[in-house]
Amino acid sequence: MRFKPDSVPEELLTRILDAAIRGPSAGNVQAKYQELRLNRLSGASIYPAIQNIILACPALGLGTLITTNHTLLEDEVRTVLALPPEMRTYALMPIGYPRDKFGPVSRRPLREVACADRYGDAWLGER
Repeated sequence: MRFKPDSVPEELLTRILDAAIRGPSAGNVQAKYQELRLNRLSGASIYPAIQNIILACPALGLGTLITTNHTLLEDEVRTVLALPPEMRTYALMPIGYPRDKFGPVSRRPLREVACADRYGDAWLGER
């Protein structure tokens, strides 16, 4: 995704983070957030928050995506973000105003991608 150079107002970032913390978490333990960097969450427990961010952004005219490429440069990322040694990054999400048109994506019909009860039994529901 390519973004316009416009800054995202803090009010919108706050709304996005508020959506993130509304997601379920293991043991209902709320994570600590530092701007848009998810810090003290471990492994799979970050994904409900990430999903909520991905859903909240388009509703606010913003785009985002999840990336884990930064883990290839973990030491450099830790330095840039000034992370203490006990913290680890699992995902980064750039957020901004999309440069190009974005909107609903095309998807194959459910009957082509979902099965009913057993593999190979096509989903028969309407949609």
